[in-house]
Amino acid sequence: MTFVDELDRAMAAAGHPRFTRLSGFVLRALEHDALSLRELADRLEMTSPGALKIVDAMVEAGYLERRPSPGDRRVRAIAVTGRGRAALAAARAFHADFEAQLAATLGDAAARAARTTLATIVARNSGNVPRIFRAP
Repeated sequence: MTFVDELDRAMAAAGHPRFTRLSGFVLRALEHDALSLRELADRLEMTSPGALKIVDAMVEAGYLERRPSPGDRRVRAIAVTGRGRAALAAARAFHADFEAQLAATLGDAAARAARTTLATIVARNSGNVPRIFRAP
């Protein structure tokens, strides 16, 4: 079983079967700010139609909501719901538990080395990761 398979299983068990990697990016991008679709698309470095497709699915799943924008009544802001915050917390808990299990199996030093190695691989291949989520 892969990391992604385990994450999918854990999220489904936590009541979030429709949570995806993209869901995580969107929830992290909106965690502290309600944004317009254009602002969200820019933050995620994607097109507005692509962002709209993801947002629509996440609104349907209850992770996001559209609300009037405080600065412009013509614009709808996209915000994280309580269900979305719960999903993000469940994903973060899974990650923390996974790393703790890795440390228990390999030892703390080896687990830190594995994390450093993986972070280096991600940094070298970060073209698929929006800039705001890349390590400095």
